[in-house]
Amino acid sequence: MELRIDESTRQAREFVCGCCDTAAERTWADIRTHDATVAVYFASCYHHDGVHEVWIDAILGSWGRDDVDDHVTFGCRVGPVAGSPGPAATLVNGGEVAGTARSSAASSAARKG
Repeated sequence: MELRIDESTRQAREFVCGCCDTAAERTWADIRTHDATVAVYFASCYHHDGVHEVWIDAILGSWGRDDVDDHVTFGCRVGPVAGSPGPAATLVNGGEVAGTARSSAASSAARKG
């Protein structure tokens, strides 16, 4: 199965991080096969006290209908970790950072189909 980011659905916004009052950015878009949306991703870029990190949520499942029972969400954080010379990806709870913005945008994406 070939997947691609549907650039026509990409959105971005800047906001102020609630925990440290620094500028942050979030982008999201649909992930598609040749004929259907199969996922939505959210990438939230933070600069917490000079530490650069990205929190990524992916929601996989069927889109364009009211039933979301087959949706599965996972998340990861990419950034510095203790004992690693470079950034690493660590698994986190899906939606941990994006929260209601993720839910609202996912609902919007689901309505688009």
